[in-house]
Amino acid sequence: MKFENETENQHYIAQVEQKLNSINPNAKKDKRRIYKFKVKNKNNSVVKITRENGVKIEDNLSYDDLYTFNFLEGKVRESFENFFQKYENNIETHIKNMEGKFDDSYQDVTLEVVNIFLYKLMNIIRNPYFIKETIVIFEDLLETDIIEDDDIIRVMNFTSKDKDKIYKEYKITADDYKKWLMIIYLAITKKDGDEFLLENIVRNIFNDKDYHKDILIFFYDDRFCLLSDKGFNLVSIGDGNFVLEFNLRRDVFISFPFFSSYYMSNLMKQELEVSDEYIQEVLSVKKRLNRSIEARKNPNKIEALSEYNKRTIQNCHEHVFGASTEYEGVTVLP
Repeated sequence: MKFENETENQHYIAQVEQKLNSINPNAKKDKRRIYKFKVKNKNNSVVKITRENGVKIEDNLSYDDLYTFNFLEGKVRESFENFFQKYENNIETHIKNMEGKFDDSYQDVTLEVVNIFLYKLMNIIRNPYFIKETIVIFEDLLETDIIEDDDIIRVMNFTSKDKDKIYKEYKITADDYKKWLMIIYLAITKKDGDEFLLENIVRNIFNDKDYHKDILIFFYDDRFCLLSDKGFNLVSIGDGNFVLEFNLRRDVFISFPFFSSYYMSNLMKQELEVSDEYIQEVLSVKKRLNRSIEARKNPNKIEALSEYNKRTIQNCHEHVFGASTEYEGVTVLP
């Protein structure tokens, strides 16, 4: 059955994503390790390493039965693991393909960027440290017609075995947890036409011509990017303008700025001191170009990496992770 799975230890940051940030990515799955740092001071970007040799990925950034809504015979339970894996299985390939296109000076990375964003948005929705915010952002999904949907009835009436531990760990109520599970269920299993609702959300985001999306991808030869326990950085600029940042690999991060025409217009006036007519012409062209996605490769921008690592610490819940014990912009205590 589509929900049946024996996985008890359920990762909210997938093992493949941790592998891409691990100390020894070529080791066997059960031997891979990653450095774990506890944040001591968010404002000053001070962290402390928890173990000198790192922690095992197999048991990291996970919680028992976090997404389980029904227990069957033996070790079998019903959860969303099979649906998560559908997106997880291809993320490494999309990153490699995107990098290959840059190496060939070929900039049309629409397929890769959209699939990366799709995977990362799924991670935002399923992150247990973002449950209350997820409910607010995606509450419209709860209004989806669920008549004669036997699956969601089981989600709504989930078995309460050991759930009190989850409520306490993530500081939520039983009602919060139920709404969260329903949002996950609707986003990744329900379809609107030929698309799952999560895919529909992503398509609408990239097709929204009121926002300009200049995607930036930062690669590094001998520097490292942090990964947070939330899996993303959100930078709010105000008036609906924001930037989403994601770790892609130990040496790569990606930035998605979403800026309105009004914000872009004011920015251009301030920085370029050009006429209103010229600004409107540029914005018009950019709107048309939003039908396809172009991204800029930024190699070895050290200041950008320093600021990214600082924001990762500021945005995390409590811990950050990575392949090194040294990071630009960060003080690491032994």
